[in-house]
Amino acid sequence: MEVAIYAWAPIGGKYHLAARLLWDATSEIGRFRYAPEWMVRPGSYPLDPINFPFANAEKVVDENHGIPGVIADAGPDSWGRSVIVEVGADVPRNEAEWVLHPRAVGTGALRFSGSAGVPPDTHDAYPACTLEQLFEVAMVLATGGTIDPPMRQIMGAMSSPGGARPKALVLRDGKQHIAKFEKPNDPFNIPRVEAACLKAAARCGIGTALARVVDIRPDHAALLVERFDRSAEGAPIHYLSARSLSNIGRVRAGRDDVPPRGTATYQALAAYARQLGIPDAGREVLRRMVFNYLIGNTDDHLQNIGFLFEAGRWKFAPAFDLLPHPGDIHAIGIGPKGRLRSLANLREGAAMFGLPESEVQEIVGSVVEGLSCLDGLMVAEGVIERHRAVVRSRLSSLLTSDRELDLDRP
Repeated sequence: MEVAIYAWAPIGGKYHLAARLLWDATSEIGRFRYAPEWMVRPGSYPLDPINFPFANAEKVVDENHGIPGVIADAGPDSWGRSVIVEVGADVPRNEAEWVLHPRAVGTGALRFSGSAGVPPDTHDAYPACTLEQLFEVAMVLATGGTIDPPMRQIMGAMSSPGGARPKALVLRDGKQHIAKFEKPNDPFNIPRVEAACLKAAARCGIGTALARVVDIRPDHAALLVERFDRSAEGAPIHYLSARSLSNIGRVRAGRDDVPPRGTATYQALAAYARQLGIPDAGREVLRRMVFNYLIGNTDDHLQNIGFLFEAGRWKFAPAFDLLPHPGDIHAIGIGPKGRLRSLANLREGAAMFGLPESEVQEIVGSVVEGLSCLDGLMVAEGVIERHRAVVRSRLSSLLTSDRELDLDRP
């Protein structure tokens, strides 16, 4: 069985047919081709300029179950899929049906339909309910409970954003946000700690998503993150994840995660950004790598790093999902020892961005200084001491000790 997926993208706020994907259900191989009229339309742009530059020829897609990464970016991740399954109506049977599902709208501007003559619904849907109601549904879903029929009406707001944690789309003060909720058995208050980490990253010179904590109940909170894939007027902005640019699925240790040849490394990420024409890419990526190392953000996978196409140019998407995690293995490579979270690996990896040593030291020093306020920021966000202690246990010794450092110690 062959399924046709038509991708629509905006120019100046109006959607146009941009590409077609013919997907074979048996082989899970796709055939991608741009719409000829899209390539000549004033203001048009390649949806993925590295893997899918403008071309008249059809391109075979045999990675990612035959779905181009840029198309997968616009669909739901594990949390959104679990919500759609729970709702139980028209559950997709394959990857093509996930793309075409009316509730499966993820990050960015792309929308999809099953016909070139039938444009998709391009309106963002937000529920007429309270944060507390959304939180209650999220907690039931997170614990595997059963949703009462009256509450199923609001579950559509939870099926769009990507990621594995409980979240929902909400409107607040006229702006579009993603509400990120706590989860049972979290090691600390995730919304409050993430808010502090985002503010610390901004002090380190990293562009971050705008976010604030909102109390739901006396003992529960949500993090409202303003959608960076929407303009100030609410128009969708095209988004492309670093995972899509790398065109890689599972990271193979010792091969994909070792620079300079590995494609799932911070150094490769800088190279992708330079290919997109982003200035100072090496400095920006190095700053993010040092920050993630210092706070213990070992969940720094390529899906958590992205790019936006706006006003005719590519730029880094604001940093998001910045949290300390346990373990000493990063999700992507930082140095010659791959993903190992060690100071020696960080130092050797930092020297591989082609920057003068004095500039590398300045960037590292500025991030260390910016993070010196993290504990105070957590206090300001209402993080209790027991939870702050968990966070401190995951920080690098560069932040927690004045003693001479052991190069093999994280």
